[in-house]
Amino acid sequence: MSHESPCIKWTGLIDRDGYGRDQIDGMSYRVHRLAFEKKLGRKLLPNEWVLHSCSARSCFNPDHLRLNVRMVLTNEHAAYQSWRAMRKRCQCADHKDYPGYGGRGISICKEWEDFWTFARDMGPRPKGTSIDRIDNNGNYEPGNCRWATPFEQARNTRSSRMITHDGKTLCAADWARHFGVDATAIHYRIKRYGLENALKGLSK
Repeated sequence: MSHESPCIKWTGLIDRDGYGRDQIDGMSYRVHRLAFEKKLGRKLLPNEWVLHSCSARSCFNPDHLRLNVRMVLTNEHAAYQSWRAMRKRCQCADHKDYPGYGGRGISICKEWEDFWTFARDMGPRPKGTSIDRIDNNGNYEPGNCRWATPFEQARNTRSSRMITHDGKTLCAADWARHFGVDATAIHYRIKRYGLENALKGLSK
């Protein structure tokens, strides 16, 4: 990766992992972390850490450093599962849900190939939610995705997706009540099969 400015390598103490270290008030810190905190204008939070975009671990040029954010463990795990499932739906042609996602052109933005960028943009995943695309025909990208409960997803369906079946037009939530199924099931079928085929095969 090229940079406009060269590496600034620490010439003092280097730890066993190759990072420069310095002492402040008797405490030892990694130099690249201190340099980034100075650039940031504040101390790093416990769930934040600094990564190099260059290959020199002893470099402390702020232009070669970037912030990464680690979510708390419980939310991190939930968000990671959503991220993996999202990638499988869009990128694995042998996945059962691929036809309704990658198979119809739904893709993931380049930035979200990195889990931590996805986690930073989406924020912690609240309990009882899943990732929802606001525009069903849009891609997985910032601005088109949110964490939503099944009820919120049904409301999104209600406001933008009316389904005509057997000569009757209802919103997804009402069709769910009609067939005696959860609204999440209708929402899933819309995403997988599209509006025209979402209700095919269902019966009361």
